Amino acid sequence: MKGKVTVLFLLLVASIIVAGLLVCDTPADASAKNRNRKKAHRECVVCHISNTPGADVSLFPEGAEPSLVCLDCHNYTNSHHPIGFVPDRPLFSEDDENPLPLYNNEIRCLTCHQIHPENRTRKLLRGGPYADRREICMKCHYDEQYAAIDPHVMLDSNYQIKEVNGAPVCVICHTAVPEQEGVASKVNFKAEIAFLCWRCHPPMPDTFFKQHFLVRPSLSTLEVMRRTESEKGISFPLLNRGRVTCSTCHNPHQKGVIEFGPARAGEDEHDKLRMPPNEICSGCHDRK
Repeated sequence: MKGKVTVLFLLLVASIIVAGLLVCDTPADASAKNRNRKKAHRECVVCHISNTPGADVSLFPEGAEPSLVCLDCHNYTNSHHPIGFVPDRPLFSEDDENPLPLYNNEIRCLTCHQIHPENRTRKLLRGGPYADRREICMKCHYDEQYAAIDPHVMLDSNYQIKEVNGAPVCVICHTAVPEQEGVASKVNFKAEIAFLCWRCHPPMPDTFFKQHFLVRPSLSTLEVMRRTESEKGISFPLLNRGRVTCSTCHNPHQKGVIEFGPARAGEDEHDKLRMPPNEICSGCHDRK
């Protein structure tokens, strides 16, 4: 009797192992999950349950929302375009050749991005390539609605914060009017700073842009930056993880808005640069 129980137990364990092998990823699929995320779009298994998804195989794990799988790698729920809401008007006309799809009537990642385009476009934007990537924004937003708004003009004739559509102009970029408490100012943005800037300004030329944007300064460069800040009484703000962004070199605020001295550098200056054009590069790069 004891022998029979042992055999039955071993058969049960074996059946569980076999079943597990049938539903789990193949070794190739499993290893693909650990590869460099920069190559994620080349591997089906990063989003799908198999590297060889077929008509008889479910493409996504049970319960997974395809339009939200992007967030597994791109943590943009609070730092990109808002998602998960129902737009207040149709996004496109019936004769639009490149409509922007909704998911459960909501705007999601795949509303603007196409993961498997016929022609690979920059940022995988639907309907691209675009000469100016802001063109896709105008599929949802009225150009005229924004043309009359200058978010860099923040004060009225009485030097009070202006209101735009019944709200402080600050909330065009910030989640709320920043509480200015010296160095410890509470500043929260609606999206990544660059994403906010690109709503009106196209990205800079590629060569310069690639060498600076989201780059972490080397220790020697960071030393020069801190020395310049001390000598000039200015600030070169960096993103989280110490990365360079638009506001590192540019100050988008009107004079009189910011209270903290070093953070005021560049207000109302040409191109809103924190240092004069002929000096700004040496503020970070030691030319000796």
